[in-house]
Amino acid sequence: MNGTVNDRVVSGAVPKFLTASFILEEGFSLAQIAAIAQEMAVAVAGVQIVTGDTKVVERGHGGVLREGITVGPHRAQPGDAILVSGTIGDRGMAIMSVREDLEFESQILTARR
Repeated sequence: MNGTVNDRVVSGAVPKFLTASFILEEGFSLAQIAAIAQEMAVAVAGVQIVTGDTKVVERGHGGVLREGITVGPHRAQPGDAILVSGTIGDRGMAIMSVREDLEFESQILTARR
């Protein structure tokens, strides 16, 4: 959502409305949905979410993960290298450096395909 609003703003538009859609697995916590909705409201402050769609799929059918693989932010540890590429890396660094008035000792490079 941040990216969608930001894309409009940097192209000179004034975003007013968004849609939001969810694909949820059965049993997904209502508390988690509420927390996500709160984060979305903060992220798009001033832009109304006016419509959307929600689909519920059977537990275990919201995505495919190879056997024995565990993913999630809980796996990150101090010292891990995190690579962010493409437009998310470009945009994220540009926004963060302006918001936080950051200066870097080394050059930030981006790879283009």
